[in-house]
Amino acid sequence: MHYLTKQNPKFNDIVEYFETLQLKESQLDLTSFLVMPVQRLPRYLLLLHTMLKYTHKSHPDYLRVTQAYDQLNALISRLNDKIDSTRGINARKLVQLAQSIEGADDKQPLVVANRILLREGVVDVKLERGSTTPKDAKPPHHHNAPYLFLFNDLLVYCDQAKKPKDGCPFCLLDVLNMSHINNVVCTEKVIHLYLRPAVSFAHNTFVVAKKPSAASQVDSRQASQSVSVFDWVLQPRNVEEKKLWEDAIMQQVKAQATATPAV
Repeated sequence: MHYLTKQNPKFNDIVEYFETLQLKESQLDLTSFLVMPVQRLPRYLLLLHTMLKYTHKSHPDYLRVTQAYDQLNALISRLNDKIDSTRGINARKLVQLAQSIEGADDKQPLVVANRILLREGVVDVKLERGSTTPKDAKPPHHHNAPYLFLFNDLLVYCDQAKKPKDGCPFCLLDVLNMSHINNVVCTEKVIHLYLRPAVSFAHNTFVVAKKPSAASQVDSRQASQSVSVFDWVLQPRNVEEKKLWEDAIMQQVKAQATATPAV
């Protein structure tokens, strides 16, 4: 792409015009669009992984699904060797994370084009009621050890499972869209993330329970679009960790503010 734009001024003008239009919509450049078909493959790999999880080994389709998974996995590896290695490694990392977080398949799909994992680790998370929080919303609580994943567009709050279910060491509790953060206030020990009051959010009803009641069940189509309705208070383990999390979060909040028009 770089070579073509340098050698062909007309093509360069077309690319610049296209990307100028996209700044108002997707904020993606042409290269990001061209690589999308390849980036969809890890999502199919995740789908096959889920099918294997719910297919009994005695079922006649188990072998076929296993073969399809292995062949697609090998294909992705070969493609990663021929394209941008950084994008390939990141895509596989997202697939691994999606496979390790219970609820990530249907509540919050993680394998998305241009999503990048920036930080992860043990961080105490407290969810507080804010100006956007519905009256009937109840924040989830971790039962074991809280764990946080920071992506370039999301914060994902999980509970570390004592006894991993289906090989998943984490259970999804809540998700915060970085573009919904209005203000970040840092004290000596905590990082307080306040939601934008002008935005109306979908009610998030993530629930952690061995046998959730019918009332707590969430339709997967609705849940996949759920976002946090709470202000977040983060308390890393020490001062050094807090500084690293603070810098990373501030950088992404500023990036989102630049890319997202004011509401």
